[in-house]
Amino acid sequence: MMAEPGCCQGCVPNNPLAVIEVTADRPLKLGNGAVRVTGALHVESDPEGWRYQIHGAELVPGLSRRAMLAASPLFCLPATAIAQATDGTAVDTHSHAGNLIRASYSSRIALLDVATPMREGGLSVTCLAIVGDSSIISSKSGRIRPVREPHPGELYDFSKVQFAKLHELAVEPQQVVPG
Repeated sequence: MMAEPGCCQGCVPNNPLAVIEVTADRPLKLGNGAVRVTGALHVESDPEGWRYQIHGAELVPGLSRRAMLAASPLFCLPATAIAQATDGTAVDTHSHAGNLIRASYSSRIALLDVATPMREGGLSVTCLAIVGDSSIISSKSGRIRPVREPHPGELYDFSKVQFAKLHELAVEPQQVVPG
């Protein structure tokens, strides 16, 4: 697997750190387009071999999270409306609920209740997402873009702050301010 196709089928990429060798116990039926596989990832130290390998690869059927997110504008309904129309097993796969991002900047900004609106809307699960680079991005003309280079360690440090807030939201919901 590699980010860009090689010039021909027989060419091995020049940078062994930018590719993953995939081995399977039986032939994989590949179609046109993206391929998802599962298997055991191995990191090898053999300088003559591939650095990264997936052993025992098998195709993963179904819709990927990325494809689902890309198609989400086609649903034309908020997740809560979809949840009410189903059997209560709806899942919001990418949510910035709870005022998580803003609360990460200041201890004076309160986290908001997430569980109550979830239950009222019929959601069973919401996957909260942090934004580790929110300190260096901005929205311009409807697109989110970086506005500056991060300082060394800045994004890692900020993501740790956001994960701490996410943990606080999950562990102590009784202290969260109702939305």
